[in-house]
Amino acid sequence: MTKNWLYNDALPKWIRERGVQNLGRAKDVLVDSLGPNHAYKPGFAYRAGVHPLLKMPIKGIIWYQGESNAQEQPRVDEYAELQAMMVRDYRVKWG
Repeated sequence: MTKNWLYNDALPKWIRERGVQNLGRAKDVLVDSLGPNHAYKPGFAYRAGVHPLLKMPIKGIIWYQGESNAQEQPRVDEYAELQAMMVRDYRVKWG
């Protein structure tokens, strides 16, 4: 991965474009070694939204995918396996 996720060709084009559009000229965005924080930054949603909840017991989750990743066929093709991986990971993390 390059130093700034916004310019990493390994990520889908729509993610990079949306990140650039959303961040614009924002000045108060936290930045780390991989670039500015944003909901589409790889790993950011997990670190900001899921990881803090791991200490809490849960009985289930409600999942809303949205449709942004349906613009590119490779993203559609990988979705089922990625979702299964996420569920397995959540089950391990929450025990």
